[in-house]
Amino acid sequence: MSDPGDRKQQSAQEEELARMVRDGVRPEGVKERLKLTRDKLVGNAPLGVDAPNKTMRKVLGAGGEYLGAFKYGFSGAMLILLGALFAWAGMAASSFQWKMVAGGVAAVALGVWLMKLSARAWRNARVISKA
Repeated sequence: MSDPGDRKQQSAQEEELARMVRDGVRPEGVKERLKLTRDKLVGNAPLGVDAPNKTMRKVLGAGGEYLGAFKYGFSGAMLILLGALFAWAGMAASSFQWKMVAGGVAAVALGVWLMKLSARAWRNARVISKA
């Protein structure tokens, strides 16, 4: 069950994201431009928030988020599937294969983390599209 504080923080982040897309970001100097570039690379700001009009900001931002959702979702699903198969094969072998089971469990854990990133990207794309 989610904490109401987490829901408020998530709502505040979504509102900040929608504000950035609606109003745009206009960095003044080189230092602010570099900070915006770093934020875009890290994922704190969507692509295209410095575009000249709202339509371009929405198209670039939502497109980048949809691409991230597909990329992380597909990779996560494949890792979960293959990790489960590796764990099963390691346990079903004639002698228990620790390395194969550990690799499978690690792949499943990485796949779950990627699916969480995919869900966040999908949520961000919806917020950008509604802005």
